[in-house]
Amino acid sequence: MKDDRYKDFCLRDYDNTSVYEQTECARPLSATLIFFAEKWDPTLVKKVTDRLTETRQAATYKKLGRAVRTPCLEFKINCAIARQGVPEEDVKAAQELSDDINSIMKWWNGKNKELAADPK
Repeated sequence: MKDDRYKDFCLRDYDNTSVYEQTECARPLSATLIFFAEKWDPTLVKKVTDRLTETRQAATYKKLGRAVRTPCLEFKINCAIARQGVPEEDVKAAQELSDDINSIMKWWNGKNKELAADPK
């Protein structure tokens, strides 16, 4: 990315532009983008982390949200199957957890020049 000719060969970001408009290089796909999140909410991150350490909430979230066969929370697919035997209050808590995780992840774009971290 520091090479002078990088912009001549990078993947272009065409969001909300036509092919004739000037575009910018898209951010490279990398797990390190997490560390340079554009926004960082340490309170929300701690809240999510605490809920994921609770065995019951983590198990419900895993069953409803991210499992390959039952992506109910994320994509609203197979919810009837996934929710069998799960109390409604647990479903609601898992949906809130999923929403919070997504609100954290949407800022993992690498646009911050400093490491995302909790305030000192």
